[in-house]
Amino acid sequence: MGVDFPSGIIKNIVPIVMAGVLGIYGLIVSVIITQSIKAPTAPYGDTAYSLFNGYAHLASGLCCGISCLAAGGTIGVIGDVGVRGFGLKASAGKRAWLTGEGARVIERAKTDDLVDGSSASCNELDRLIAVDREAVEFENEKIDAMDDPAQKAKVKSYRDKIQGQIDRLKVTRKEKGCASAQANLKQKSDFNVYKRADENSLNSARVIQRAKDGQLVDGSGATCDQLAKIINQDKQAVQFEKDKLEALGSKADPLDVVTVDKALKAIEAQVTKLAGLQKTKGCL
Repeated sequence: MGVDFPSGIIKNIVPIVMAGVLGIYGLIVSVIITQSIKAPTAPYGDTAYSLFNGYAHLASGLCCGISCLAAGGTIGVIGDVGVRGFGLKASAGKRAWLTGEGARVIERAKTDDLVDGSSASCNELDRLIAVDREAVEFENEKIDAMDDPAQKAKVKSYRDKIQGQIDRLKVTRKEKGCASAQANLKQKSDFNVYKRADENSLNSARVIQRAKDGQLVDGSGATCDQLAKIINQDKQAVQFEKDKLEALGSKADPLDVVTVDKALKAIEAQVTKLAGLQKTKGCL
């Protein structure tokens, strides 16, 4: 992020600064508590530090510590999403990062050390193919953003090597008789839907937009877990559209009603189709 979009460095370190502030809160509380503790007096070890004060200080320390722990976790999540969102905005919607596994695939492609996959199980082959597809998608986006022909050619060669590995792994998967052997993408955008399903980041807004664009996910290349998540999200989108129609009431623009109704029917049809796929794949 700092290399591609240096102007965003300050914005993206705000979560780190806020996380550091939490540590200062703990320091302040510890100093206050320490100053309230009195040493025992000689020779009998009498002390003015009562049991009540001890429990009070313990409670205050726990309150501060647990609150900082919860706030720190929240800052981490918000910071991660914020940095990714800034990257998407700065790159005009293109991903400016890659997961660790996908990055390793590209590095292995550069050294001609891509995995063979012959000894992998069906689940491992599915995972390898998914990671390779992510790497190919990333390389395609990188190529689109490049102007230097020499650099483009180099990145294309890496992409082609990874794509070649995907084709080989699919053949291996078929030879092993894996249930997912026929799981090929029907449209390019399906990959992103499956990926978001794995990351638990599906949302109704995307479902509705894809319905309006006529690009609802095909589902034939999805795993059982991905199908269940997609169906659940589709059902939420259906309920959202029904609530929307009800809220519009008689004041609604007829054109809006037609558009919403069309999207609603498309999503309902997809839910039925995906439920059928679940039975075909033996998911239920």
